[in-house]
Amino acid sequence: MRILHIVRTPSSVRAFLIPFIKAQMAEGHKVSVACNADEDYGQLEENGIRVCPYPFKRGMHVSNLWQAIKELRRMFQRENMDLIIPHMPLAGGVSRIAAYLIPRKPRILYVSHGLPCAPGQNKFRWLFWLITEWMLGRLTDAMFVMNQYDYNLACKSRMIRNPAHIYRIPGVGVDIDRFKPAPDTNGDSFWQSFGITDRRVVLFVGRLVREKGIFEFLEAARRLRERNYAFVVIGVGPNEGMVADYIRDHHLEDTVYTLGRRNDVVEFFQRCDLFTLPTYYFEGMPVVVLEAMACGKAVIATRHRGCEDEVIDGITGYLISIKDPVQLAEKMDYLLNNDKVRLDMGRNARQRVEQYFSLDRAVKTFCDLTNTIMDQ
Repeated sequence: MRILHIVRTPSSVRAFLIPFIKAQMAEGHKVSVACNADEDYGQLEENGIRVCPYPFKRGMHVSNLWQAIKELRRMFQRENMDLIIPHMPLAGGVSRIAAYLIPRKPRILYVSHGLPCAPGQNKFRWLFWLITEWMLGRLTDAMFVMNQYDYNLACKSRMIRNPAHIYRIPGVGVDIDRFKPAPDTNGDSFWQSFGITDRRVVLFVGRLVREKGIFEFLEAARRLRERNYAFVVIGVGPNEGMVADYIRDHHLEDTVYTLGRRNDVVEFFQRCDLFTLPTYYFEGMPVVVLEAMACGKAVIATRHRGCEDEVIDGITGYLISIKDPVQLAEKMDYLLNNDKVRLDMGRNARQRVEQYFSLDRAVKTFCDLTNTIMDQ
């Protein structure tokens, strides 16, 4: 079977999809990837993955979308694929329209990493995205979603032609051999290199945009400043300047440590005392939450789609209301002062990832369901 995965950027493939593509190749399928021609995709080819470049810049500008559709249409006619697997809303939209415009139409499996009609946004915007996804669903043979909210919405709205072909998968999984508890739980020497000594550490990992909850995290840190905890931020993004301003304006230089982009994030998960992601972003299932859980850490996250599927409130961590730094600070303080509760939650978190969210399980589920779809 000839399969084409479609994303906007090579970074999405490198971050999430290589194990899935390699598994399909191991089954004997001929698998290629279509991604943006403007970025370096050499790492994909080094992994033995054939790349079909096409132009697709970020944004909803009509000329940008139409250019991507035209190039994908030519690619589909040239490559003669049996199955097209677009990932995420923008690539999913242009791919399905392009496939509709060719005479021999391949099967379409749309993998939603988070529907754009997400909770917490303006109702008119939500309705616009719901109608858009429903219309594109008329061009879709099957659909994978990653959380219960998206699954319920997709089935209830009959988002694709045959709702029986909507499947919920366990996200993109976590490599539990890489993300695992540290054999030595004493992280003092590790944190000393960052100027943090004899303090409990709360970790935030994510893109620095408001919707990830970074400012709720900073406000919670401000409220707990006198408790002598350390709050570590890993990530970059458009709000970096505002984060730096907040830290300076509230005199949190000795409380909050911003470390930018890191390639050794595993050790930060292993050495922190607590992980939190107070997100209300439009993602489908935050991978960093699962990575922290796999490292045996209790997690404080929000009652938001995806997080609710990962964290069991009171068992593997806590779920709090979105945009509530007061509740976030209270849960942080409680767990950092109750070692047994926090460590028990961390052990439960590791077990939950092993049981439901391992990379091996995610890859097997993806490949098995894909083969089932093609046999129908």
